[in-house]
Formats: sequence, C-alpha cells, structure tokens
Amino acid sequence: MARVEYPKKETDVKKGRKGRAARILSFFYKSFLGKLVIFLLIISLLLASWAAYLGMIEIPFLSWLFYRSPEPTRHITIASGSENSIGERIGEKLVADLNYPKVAIQITEIELTQLLKKATANNSEIPVRNVQTVIMTEGIELFGELITESRTYRTTILVKPLVSNGEIGFKVIKSKLENLSLPSVLANLLIAKMLDASLERLNNEINNYLMINSLQTENRNVRIQATVINPNIPF
Repeated sequence: MARVEYPKKETDVKKGRKGRAARILSFFYKSFLGKLVIFLLIISLLLASWAAYLGMIEIPFLSWLFYRSPEPTRHITIASGSENSIGERIGEKLVADLNYPKVAIQITEIELTQLLKKATANNSEIPVRNVQTVIMTEGIELFGELITESRTYRTTILVKPLVSNGEIGFKVIKSKLENLSLPSVLANLLIAKMLDASLERLNNEINNYLMINSLQTENRNVRIQATVINPNIPF
C-alpha cells in the first residue's frame, strides 16, 4: 500500500523553527564554547569601538558613531603669505621696546603661528599643514595636520617653553595623535623633527645679539625679557 504524506501544518513549521532557534540559544548560553564565542565577540566589538574612537584606523559605521575629529583650543586665522614678513615685524617690535641694555617684547599667538608656519613650510622629514599655536598660561598648544602616505593625522602637543644658558627650548607636557595620547619620548621626537633645525638657527641668530633671560607664557601672548650683548642689532 502506498504511503500517503500529508503537508505539514504552518504551526508545525513555526514550532520547528522555534525549536532550532532554542537549541542555538541553548548552545550559546549553556555550553562553554558558546559562552567563549559570545565573550570574544563582545571583546572584539569593544576593541573595534575603542580603535574607531582613537581615530588611528577607519572602521565602517563605528568610526562614524564614535570618532570625533580633534580641534585646537581656539582657531587662529592668519592672512595668506603673512608669515613671509614675520621676521621683519618681530625685529621692529624689538627695536621699539628696546631700553638699552634691557629689552622686553611680547609675541602674540598670531605672530607665533606665523613663525611656526614659516619654520615648518619646507620640512621634508615631517610634512605638516594647517599649523597653529594657542598660547595659554600653562604653555603653548601646537596643533597641525601630519601628512603620511596613507592618510592625514591631526596632532596636538602642549609644550612649556624653557630658557637654558640664553637659549630657547621646549618641554613636552602632553601630546596626542588624533585621540591617542603619545608617550613623551615620541612627542619629543616629533617636535625635534619638526622644529629642531629652525630652533637651532633661531638660537644662533639671537645669541649674536641678545641673551635671553626669561620667557613666560600668558593668555594669548609670550613675554620675553633679554639683555643686549651686541648693540649692532641688524633691524
């Protein structure tokens, strides 16, 4: 006698699907392997979210959700090409504030931004753009975009200017590449590659005529006090 098969009822199909789903959930919740898989998935998601927040790599959707582009404390706007004549303008201020043999001069964050832009304009080791400075009582914030072959990174470095034996230097207080805090060793290396050559040239020029006594940061200004050691200042 031929076997007659009856079509399954819709309720039986639904029960079958629910049964399979229940077995899968039971596997993940009750078995050690299932719990391990869930744990690894959660850890992977957290790590990916943290990496997206730091901004060092771009992850679809997670970067859009968590990443916020770093911004300077305040934006400094300078006229195009104004950095070309900043040396002459600083010299004019120096002569105007000269009270032989003492001299005191204030450099604004706009003027310092122009100096920084000029100093980094032709740096082939570390190409940067949109550089600027914000001067605060606790130090000077250097902000710019570091250009690499793969992408552009925003970097923020807070430095404290120092004077040692009449020469100007910097001490790194804190630094970030995108949202990732950098150790001071890497930050000092970055500063060195960006500014050491220009800073050495500046110190050599200054030491021919002036002895820097003190350098103090104020809100939006740097105040420099010096002693004239050669009256034949070329300004």
